[in-house]
Amino acid sequence: MRKDLPLTITWCLMGRPKLIGPLTASEMKKKQQRQEWYQKNKELTKQRALESKARTQQWYKKEKCKYQCSHCGDKTTSKLGFYDLSLMSLQNVGDLHGRKSREEIKEAMKNRTCLCNDCWHREYRHY
Repeated sequence: MRKDLPLTITWCLMGRPKLIGPLTASEMKKKQQRQEWYQKNKELTKQRALESKARTQQWYKKEKCKYQCSHCGDKTTSKLGFYDLSLMSLQNVGDLHGRKSREEIKEAMKNRTCLCNDCWHREYRHY
């Protein structure tokens, strides 16, 4: 690595360092190898991502069975949703799987109120 050029390292997804600045020859070679591997294994990578998303969806459905509507007590999982009543975040918890980790989904479920669709539309829908 050249000492005269500053190189900043930050960490990105998958635990790989994200290098900011000029890349050395070995770093360029590694980057090229990763790109080549992805091009050869594109279908495998997409299949693994879909399988992971399906596993997270199944986990979410099982996790949702533990909750009930905080207003009427309904336990029908197909009707339940997790809502931010302060309307600070309009992102639905059910849309997070496939994009966020299970820990982040659990945290979002804890921080929001569990309501059935009927209670949500009757009392909190403001748009």
